[in-house]
Amino acid sequence: MIKWCICALALSAVTPAQIEKFAMSVALPAEQIEIDPLFTVSQLLSIDRESHGSWVALCEDPLHRLVISPQHREGLIRVTLNDAGTKVKTIEHLKHLPGKAQGLLYHNGALYLVRNETTKAHSAGLYRLDDTDADSTPDRVTLLSRFHGAPQSEHGPHALLLDPTGHGLLLVAGNHTDLPAPLTASFSIPEKEDRVGERIWDPRGHAVDKRAPGGWIARYSLAHKNWELIASGFRNAYDMTFNSRGDLFAFDSDMEWDRGTPWYRPTALYHVTIGAEFGWRSGTSKWPWELPDVCPPVIALGEGSPTGVFAGTHAAFPPAYRESVFVMDWSHGAIRRISVTPKGTSYTAEAHPFLRGRPLPLTDGIVRQSDGAIYFITGGRFTQSGLYRVAARKTSP
Repeated sequence: MIKWCICALALSAVTPAQIEKFAMSVALPAEQIEIDPLFTVSQLLSIDRESHGSWVALCEDPLHRLVISPQHREGLIRVTLNDAGTKVKTIEHLKHLPGKAQGLLYHNGALYLVRNETTKAHSAGLYRLDDTDADSTPDRVTLLSRFHGAPQSEHGPHALLLDPTGHGLLLVAGNHTDLPAPLTASFSIPEKEDRVGERIWDPRGHAVDKRAPGGWIARYSLAHKNWELIASGFRNAYDMTFNSRGDLFAFDSDMEWDRGTPWYRPTALYHVTIGAEFGWRSGTSKWPWELPDVCPPVIALGEGSPTGVFAGTHAAFPPAYRESVFVMDWSHGAIRRISVTPKGTSYTAEAHPFLRGRPLPLTDGIVRQSDGAIYFITGGRFTQSGLYRVAARKTSP
């Protein structure tokens, strides 16, 4: 236990320059990735980090091209695949568009982008990118909503998801992000933070003076241009998804150096309902999951670094996989399949290994509409990026 803590402290002190120096120069070959025997994985790209940056967000455009954002670079990357999705035809750097995004979503021909960093050129915020000259490339950038707090951190605004009505966007943000405005709350936000016992702030300074509501999910109305708070009390959930029944799930992070303390809470998958409070409080004041007014997770998954989340609903996979939620872990280089089973008003869950590589810094993944395969990217914190495809075997091994 002592050895683990020393290693964790040493790792957290590594600077971006050191990561850049020691990072791999090529993405992990597919042959070195362990995967569920019913599936195959192939590497489509291992990119030049000097030219294309380190990738953290991924989406599909109306022409089934993949649009990718680097974490620390301006501009977006666009990858055109062949019809089967098995080979890369072209890779473009759209330098005229804002980058540094951790959320990307196409809807009704427009690209919605969540920018995580404020610079002289662009504020952190939610943007709409439109194609006004019908050349299939966005050329007009509109800021819809600005984000405040400390959004340029990894605890800022993250992924986007279309709500079931098609008239709103859901956004998940980490606990360093102020609530967006104008806000119409679906439940009351306490004026004075409610805690369990006396608080000891983190002695290393993490999230000191950050208070409730912590990380949150809010809905942006495309018609009314305002926000509605859906749920709060996360630490730093990066992504979320709807399962096949239309229920929302988010994968929240842990405070890794709290491991072994009474207030440690592991990474966990949550069933998110309107008005849910998940009880994150900074320092030692997190709400225990057994309290009657906290929403417990459907499954706890131990220490890790949660990133992308997606459902298998529209994948060309066997039925059990289409009913599952897939969660990605950056530090462990793993995708786990979570089978969720309705129980009462919520769910029970079971975790299954699906894919793992070392090193494989997973950041985001999607099920591509045109072929029903999983596409995922690696990167983040200046590490090597790659693009991969996962498909079901035609016959069982």
